[in-house]
Amino acid sequence: MMLYPDNPRIAGKVQDAINIEGKTMSNVKVVMINAYTQSVDPSKLFTTVLTDENGRYEFNDLPLEKGEFKVGEVVSIIGPTRTIVVQPNGYKAAVLPAGAQQSDSLWNLGNKGKKIVPTCTSCYPPLKFGQQLLNQDFFLTPDGFLSGYVVDENNNPVKADIDVDGYTKTSTKFQFTYGSSGNMTYRRVSNNKRGPLNAPNNSGNNSITNIVVPTGTREYFSMAAPSGKRKVTVSPVDKAYALKDTTFVIKKEDNNPVEIKFVVTRSQKRIRFKVAEFPLLSVSRLTVHEAENAKPIAGASVQLDIPGKPIIQMSDKDGYVTFIFDNSASDFEFIITPPENANYETGNYKLTGVKNTTTITTYNNAYLKKAATITGTVTLGADKKALSGAKVYIETGNGKVLKQQQAVMENMYLKVFLLHRKKKQFGLVNPVLRPTSSARIKKLH
Repeated sequence: MMLYPDNPRIAGKVQDAINIEGKTMSNVKVVMINAYTQSVDPSKLFTTVLTDENGRYEFNDLPLEKGEFKVGEVVSIIGPTRTIVVQPNGYKAAVLPAGAQQSDSLWNLGNKGKKIVPTCTSCYPPLKFGQQLLNQDFFLTPDGFLSGYVVDENNNPVKADIDVDGYTKTSTKFQFTYGSSGNMTYRRVSNNKRGPLNAPNNSGNNSITNIVVPTGTREYFSMAAPSGKRKVTVSPVDKAYALKDTTFVIKKEDNNPVEIKFVVTRSQKRIRFKVAEFPLLSVSRLTVHEAENAKPIAGASVQLDIPGKPIIQMSDKDGYVTFIFDNSASDFEFIITPPENANYETGNYKLTGVKNTTTITTYNNAYLKKAATITGTVTLGADKKALSGAKVYIETGNGKVLKQQQAVMENMYLKVFLLHRKKKQFGLVNPVLRPTSSARIKKLH
């Protein structure tokens, strides 16, 4: 039995030079340029393969160019020399072996049939039978550039990791920001120990303008990245912030790169609801149609009742209020005070099971009921002289005071508000008047 070696092969991998653990470069075209010493069919000058799912390529069973046959002598291999080239979208072209250059004559294929004798500098020399060149790996450099900084909704700096399409990645770094002093001027102040110093100067004498001064801090990054339309993923280190994916076109390297501002959202309580008028003839549970068409109450003061500093928002022209805050609780109560001149009762609104989220959640409406109004005059004596300074109470039973108002001017009409109850109103029954002096006070007219 006689064994003969196979034709030679070359194999390797295509990957990013910056992030070798990044996304594999599959389905990338890899081209081998073959430089023969004798004229050949031009179709043999180029061999093309695609990388597999792991980014690997293989050129198998490569042809050999044999020298002149001589009896009694081993056949010599005289060619071809080879160069391998690759240039995926978004990356700079790369060549193996490093520094290899093909002569221009290789590309001048118009004179078919004429002898082509290309030369190659630093190319792969002619391979022998059975020879294998493995681990011929490409480490590609992106041809684009990306820089920017990461902040939250309140423009606070956020430390984050940046990933471009899974190929390249980096992390933000803490950086001071600076700005010009603007119109501020400074004067020289002598200091025997430390030399002249700059101090604010209102006179303008010995002034120094446009001094660079620190303005704040930021989390900044800059990185080589593949050009073209790419998905950029911003992953905040603080997991209270949500991961952000965005897609845009990364430009190729230039001398004036534009910094991109990335805004990430903190996972917080994000509550939105509408303050509306409860329909007078409706039952306690409104239909969807009634809820959608409920009359909004603009200008209502809505207070979030939580320990510490209360949060107060005013309802907008459509009746909506929005609360964004940090809190570990999940149940919340709101106190709703109607606008000063609006005829509504004060109300309470409760939410349960509220979770942290990065998007605002709109909850069911908060309803205020219309209030009844009665007017009267507090008088004193037979001549019914108007009495100022009297306190007027309405008691609903069990000693509970519904509302009180004080007459502070003569002939002032007092307004006392009563609650609506389903489809009917309570009237004023035996109002109790408690005088602030010993004078006899008549009942309300």
